[in-house]
Amino acid sequence: MIVNGVEVLPSTEQSLESWMKTHTEKSGFRASDLVQKIKEQGVQSLMDDAVSMRVADRLLQKHKKLRNIRLFGANNWCWVGAY
Repeated sequence: MIVNGVEVLPSTEQSLESWMKTHTEKSGFRASDLVQKIKEQGVQSLMDDAVSMRVADRLLQKHKKLRNIRLFGANNWCWVGAY
């Protein structure tokens, strides 16, 4: 995935998706949690706030469209798709 001219490696994307899958209905995550997780990946270009927020947005959009995640409550994303 390329976001704002920065290439996000498939292994990084898979790592983030695996993290998202651990948050089911009772233990959801906020978008800000996902942004923090992206920053923790250690890729220098992903440390930029704008890029990390855009990567998080792209992942949320992708999995919402695939119906793997759903919004519960005010802003608590939960994985509901198959592993």
